[in-house]
Amino acid sequence: MASPGPLKWLLRWAAPAATLAFAWIALHHYEVDNADLAALTAYLLFGVGLPGMLIWRSLRGRTDVFYLDAGAGFAVGCALQLLVYLPGRWAGFPQVVTVAPIVILVAFAIDPRLRRWWHGSPSGGVGGAWLIAVSIMLGILMLAIGTYRTEPLAGFGSDYPYVDMPFHIALAAELKHHVPFTTPYVHGVPLQYHWYSHAHIAATSWATGVEIEVLVRRIIPVTMLVAATLGIAGLAQSWARRRWTGPVAAAVLVCTSGVTLVGWQRGSSAPLLGQAWWASPSQSFGQMMVIPAVALLVGIVRHRRLPRPTVWILFTLSVAGVMAAKATMIPLLAAACCMACASWLVFRRRFHLPSLISLGIVIGAFLFAQFVIFGGATQGTTIKPFVQVNAQRLPYGFSAVGGNAWGPVSTFTLSLLDLSGYLLLAAALFAFGRRLVTHPGVAALSGIAIGGMGATLVLVQLGGSERYFTRAAIALMIPMAVWGLALLVRRTDWKIGLLLVVAAALGGPIALAISRANTTRPVAGNNWQALWYAAGPLLVGLAAAAVVGLLLSLVAKKSGTRLSAAAAAFVLVIGMGTLPTYRMLARFWQAVDVNGLDHVSLAAGPSYLPPDGREAARLLRSHSAPDDLVATNAHCRIPGRALCDSRAFWLAGWSERRVLLEGWGYTVRSNAADSEEAKAGRYWAAPFWDAQLKAENDAVFTDPSPATADVLKQKYGVGFLFVDKRFGAVDEKRMKLIATSLYERADVQVWQLR
Repeated sequence: MASPGPLKWLLRWAAPAATLAFAWIALHHYEVDNADLAALTAYLLFGVGLPGMLIWRSLRGRTDVFYLDAGAGFAVGCALQLLVYLPGRWAGFPQVVTVAPIVILVAFAIDPRLRRWWHGSPSGGVGGAWLIAVSIMLGILMLAIGTYRTEPLAGFGSDYPYVDMPFHIALAAELKHHVPFTTPYVHGVPLQYHWYSHAHIAATSWATGVEIEVLVRRIIPVTMLVAATLGIAGLAQSWARRRWTGPVAAAVLVCTSGVTLVGWQRGSSAPLLGQAWWASPSQSFGQMMVIPAVALLVGIVRHRRLPRPTVWILFTLSVAGVMAAKATMIPLLAAACCMACASWLVFRRRFHLPSLISLGIVIGAFLFAQFVIFGGATQGTTIKPFVQVNAQRLPYGFSAVGGNAWGPVSTFTLSLLDLSGYLLLAAALFAFGRRLVTHPGVAALSGIAIGGMGATLVLVQLGGSERYFTRAAIALMIPMAVWGLALLVRRTDWKIGLLLVVAAALGGPIALAISRANTTRPVAGNNWQALWYAAGPLLVGLAAAAVVGLLLSLVAKKSGTRLSAAAAAFVLVIGMGTLPTYRMLARFWQAVDVNGLDHVSLAAGPSYLPPDGREAARLLRSHSAPDDLVATNAHCRIPGRALCDSRAFWLAGWSERRVLLEGWGYTVRSNAADSEEAKAGRYWAAPFWDAQLKAENDAVFTDPSPATADVLKQKYGVGFLFVDKRFGAVDEKRMKLIATSLYERADVQVWQLR
């Protein structure tokens, strides 16, 4: 293939350059220093992404669509980063993460056998590159205005971070300074959580010098957005072998919610890349990390022969990189492997060894993660089929009692609504036809959908985290659905393209019109009204898609071209998924029109952090060593509440020091599903289980004396005390007999025990 001319080459690479510039401007506007951005750009590109892409290509033995090589390569680079960082941190040399990429790049530069992997395959024209760039920039815009604008890092409102942010900062701080690691905010409790994203943050902080808070609350969401969008676009284009499929998949990922119709009237649906993407680093990191595993799995199960040994190495590395990135990902891969095995057994009457080996690797990773990394803990997850679905009965107007015939009807209806995001899969079912089950690669992808669907309906987690199964599965259904669309649209020209754009553009307004036409809430207990209120938008939306699809196909026929009604309806259904994004952008526009792009705090009530808390925590960090232990009198997230919210983590996060007892939320004991608080829907209010530890911790604050101080020093090794006066002042005269004051402001004090 002839190389592109200089102008085309320049225009193609101008797209990622423009994306980088847009991200830089947005992040700098929302409090990220230019020096930090320069260090992060250099390290993430040349210390993670490029080495990972070279390893991905060389072990796979071929180049693929550049978008897939870039997205999957970044994930492989993150897996390599963890492989290097964890033993390096354990040995006391965490900066080794900056050395390993240099070794890889030099090896691929000087070895003639490896040098060819610097050259990749073309991914499409200039238009495709710019469409993907625009999709990524739109995603960054939604992150910036939707979350960064209302979550300042400093100044007014910065003392009210989202509840989970201090938790993630605390875990990253623990992994920055300790391997082996433990729960940093309560003494003696093992860390049984999917912590890979926090290790990635810790390693990146060592490599760049950027504060953990900046990485968690600003950089990670944008980085994972870029890598995941490239990866999803690459999967679609690699499978469908049509240039336009990559940009379409990127647009669908960023702009839609997976066509989720639930919550249209109640406004509860949200885009896939909405708040959950920003608020859960493990979700965004896991969604990105699973891409190479899925790409390799589809390639492995579709061929009769075993792949080359290096592919197995790469697949094992990819699966290992997923197993503690997000706990929802490995079960989906296991479901995919099972469906591939079933496809070979049923339709080809044979056991397929590559599929069985893949299943063995995934099951091994699952068992290792569950019983070694997670310690066998369930984190408050139980098997309760349809419990979360039936909880929606009252909001939709169904009778509370489900013992009559309306019980199964309401459960079935609300289950369909809850899983209506799988309309993408339904469209793909139609497009693939018989190949859905006879093609092992497609069967594997449908297994991901079935696994996500089943887990969401059957499992219940205290914090509602079972829905992450659906989010992960829908994101991976996007390239499959676009692949199916490519089968429906076998030949494209400008007329067909224009009609498909019209169909997609009509989806959002049609969905908006349907939602506005069905706003009358049913009378409580009137089940027929509730049924229409719940299912009406879905039925009318599908009918509208069918009618518009037929009309567009007739228009295409009149213009002398051919477009199937199914393809037009398919695209319109995808367009209907833009409704939550449309609503969100409309709210953003109204907010920006009133207040501009500057920070707007949504804070209300008592602050989470004391006003001088950050400064005091930073001083504590500068006056102590990573192994020093701190005691505090603040155990609740917010002072002055009748119930103690145990999700207090900020001191461990911002000081980067272990705390004897700060909070105890999100631990295995506090997440016990059988506690009285959990049964009442208040898992965060579960009392601390070790009364003696709490009493000994608090005694030095309520009764400062050599005796109470010696207990903390001799028994636990506490060296510093942090006083949050909002939870009670201390007797300073008596405290000065046992400790030296390091810092004092109106609300906080820092003491060092003598």
